[in-house]
Amino acid sequence: MLFHASGPGGRALEALAARGVFDGVIDLTTSELTDALVGGSFSAGADRLEGAGRAGIPQVVVPGALDLVNFWVPEFPSEKFAGRLLHRYNPDIVLMRTDVEESRELGRIMARKLNAAEAPIRVLVPLRGFSMLDHEEGPAVSPYKGSPAGSWYDPEADRAFVDGLLAEIKDVEVEQADAHINDPSFSDLLVQKACELFSMCEVRSRKS
Repeated sequence: MLFHASGPGGRALEALAARGVFDGVIDLTTSELTDALVGGSFSAGADRLEGAGRAGIPQVVVPGALDLVNFWVPEFPSEKFAGRLLHRYNPDIVLMRTDVEESRELGRIMARKLNAAEAPIRVLVPLRGFSMLDHEEGPAVSPYKGSPAGSWYDPEADRAFVDGLLAEIKDVEVEQADAHINDPSFSDLLVQKACELFSMCEVRSRKS
């Protein structure tokens, strides 16, 4: 089953995972955590990234799109975020680049949620960028209402996420991949890790 990281999609994933519907979860786009932290429009609530862990379902987790906050255009608080790097994604949505401190706190939040899980987890971090925009050769930013132009790619902010994650994560394997999230090599690694993890958990389940 596929779930869009749009708020309702994340809530549906969490509800079904908590009921034990799945045998395994690949949580590739966790940007609803960002919206919950910063006040974006696509938050899935305080329980995001917790349902599968509570239900004992193995997970592979990726910080997909944790470089951005989603806002419906009518809901964007322009005065609060004056001077921030923005991108007009389409006529209805404006994106805001997460800064260093927000990224570090997102790492801590992810770590705390995963530490409470009752099943094995693997975290894969694509060090060359978390989204299509977050790329050394990514597309140009489309400013919104006079917001500054500039590169969306911010290795310092992405590194701050990793630092926050590693500072608090416990008993969870974290692999840092020298790849962009959209690189075929990262996709291959993700599938490999998921197959290994889910197969291992299936064997454990049969033995028990």
